[in-house]
Amino acid sequence: MAAPQTESGILVGGDATPPNVLAGKVRQDPLNTNALLVEFTEAVAPPSATNLANYAYDVINAPVAATLVNGRVARVTFGLAPVVGHSLSLDVQDRAGNDSGTLARTVSGTDSTPPLVVSVDGLIRPGWGNDEVHVLFDEPVSNATALTAANYTVTSGGVARNLAGALLTYTSALNQVTIKLAAGQDLLAAGPLSIGVSGVRDVSNNLMTPLVGVGGATSGDTTPPSMTKAFVDLRQDATGVVVDVLFSEDVDQVFAGNPAHWTASGGVTVTAVDMRERNHARLTLSAALAPAGTLQLTGLPDVAGNASGAISIDPVE
Repeated sequence: MAAPQTESGILVGGDATPPNVLAGKVRQDPLNTNALLVEFTEAVAPPSATNLANYAYDVINAPVAATLVNGRVARVTFGLAPVVGHSLSLDVQDRAGNDSGTLARTVSGTDSTPPLVVSVDGLIRPGWGNDEVHVLFDEPVSNATALTAANYTVTSGGVARNLAGALLTYTSALNQVTIKLAAGQDLLAAGPLSIGVSGVRDVSNNLMTPLVGVGGATSGDTTPPSMTKAFVDLRQDATGVVVDVLFSEDVDQVFAGNPAHWTASGGVTVTAVDMRERNHARLTLSAALAPAGTLQLTGLPDVAGNASGAISIDPVE
């Protein structure tokens, strides 16, 4: 919204800053001699940015076409070839309806510099899946190349992650690609993150130099798992040898599913583990636990590799 509005007493506020075009950000288009690439400071409203009446070259020349090639970059095409040093006037709204007012900018030559990766980082979400990798570029890049999963490699803890099923999104305000990894491709909290990037072009079609092994920090979930609840499941076995254990989060299935990693008090042993869910284990014991008897695990990792210390629980009988 361009200004705060109210509906049933609810105040609507937020972005009140109009879009701008900085000096040098109206460039000749190397793919079309009759076109200009206009880079705005923020994402612009498509109906406004593609409205031919909102542009004029050297005052009297209206465009014949206008399209968005990126959330904040428009390609404006004229019936003649724009010349460096001449003027483009424009008046465009951002997506909140803030109007730029009439701007006049000088035409610059084509951009011949390929995009660069400024930084990469990883974000671990609690639980199974949805971890993110962020790749920040130094300029607007083309959606088609930036959102192609084959143009990236992700390695965490020395193990390559499969990007099949990953969701890629692009934030034009930051020039940032977010790769949301599929379930089972979780990042490791303590492992090094290494990203490869190739095949990405900027909006002027300049191809970046391939990068291999760009390092970055991994943040997010650093909390080890614990046991939150446990009960003797008499429905499964009336003698009390079956116990259900609930963890505080999704855990490593191989580790938690190994009976050898479990211990029990009173000389009882764990003979089998059935992982019912990623945070739910069903244990079969050699005998029922005594009153106040406990089950123990040490070094249980969650899916991010955060390992517990010695954890134990007294199941409810």
